[in-house]
Amino acid sequence: MTGDGAVMIEVIPFPLRSRVHLVRSFADDLETLNGEAANLLWRSRVKQIVAELRAADLGDAAIREEIVALQWAVQGELQERSLARVDAESVARA
Repeated sequence: MTGDGAVMIEVIPFPLRSRVHLVRSFADDLETLNGEAANLLWRSRVKQIVAELRAADLGDAAIREEIVALQWAVQGELQERSLARVDAESVARA
């Protein structure tokens, strides 16, 4: 809050979770990796994104929220792909 009672907010014009190309790019990379390799890839790419968000003057709380939302979006994309493969295999067997 400011001294006059107004509430300060940080506006994120295009959230990471809505950047379809970014989410799909992460999923493409992570789909073929497991364990430590996947962890290293995730951390490396997120480190770059965090640096960009800091350069754009976002605060730590907003950055954390963006990264968590991105993580959920990537997980959702990976789950959708997995379910699509299972469905395709079921149809192929029928």
